[in-house]
Amino acid sequence: MMEKIFEISMYVEEPIVVGQDAQVGRRQLIPIVSGTVKSNQHSGHVLPGGVDSQCIDPTGKCTLSARYAIQLNDGATIYIEKQWY
Repeated sequence: MMEKIFEISMYVEEPIVVGQDAQVGRRQLIPIVSGTVKSNQHSGHVLPGGVDSQCIDPTGKCTLSARYAIQLNDGATIYIEKQWY
């Protein structure tokens, strides 16, 4: 059974297209500029400077790779890296 332990909400800028072709699809970067972190035990904010890298193939399938950092209100900083296929 899965249990929700925290929630992260982010504000992002417009995607920056860094490549596009008929075989691979579109590659884009989405800058992560801010956000909030909430849980039963901690709260904090998303640090600026993160990025969500996306590759969208010609069929519309999207591969994601996000890298960003959060800072909790107690001063702890946590680096997060996520991959979706």
